[in-house]
Amino acid sequence: MKHIYKESQTLIRTAESHDIQLKHVENVPSDKSMYGINEASALSFISSFHPITSLPPDLMHDVMEGIMPKLTSCLLHVVASNSLCTSSKIYQMINKFTYGSNDRRDRPTVLKEKDISEKVIRGKH
Repeated sequence: MKHIYKESQTLIRTAESHDIQLKHVENVPSDKSMYGINEASALSFISSFHPITSLPPDLMHDVMEGIMPKLTSCLLHVVASNSLCTSSKIYQMINKFTYGSNDRRDRPTVLKEKDISEKVIRGKH
């Protein structure tokens, strides 16, 4: 999962697939991490509630790990394409940035020059 960068490379979880995965995890608890499901939702007793269809979007995953990397990669591509800064210079500035002691563990993965032309910013490996 850590090396998947496009939605088309994954299976989107549906209510039906969640229920199947939940039953599997109940039978084989050691597979919890395979599906990211620990147990049935505490709200499952509510009629017409389902954790896949009833919960609001997860901003951290949808925006910060989904939209922002894509938006940033497109922005860097436009900057390089319009000769505002070379992709080589962007690449060097990002990779050589000095992070403070509080930010070192959260620094981004090493950017490759081709990532800017391909509009790709990869997550942590």
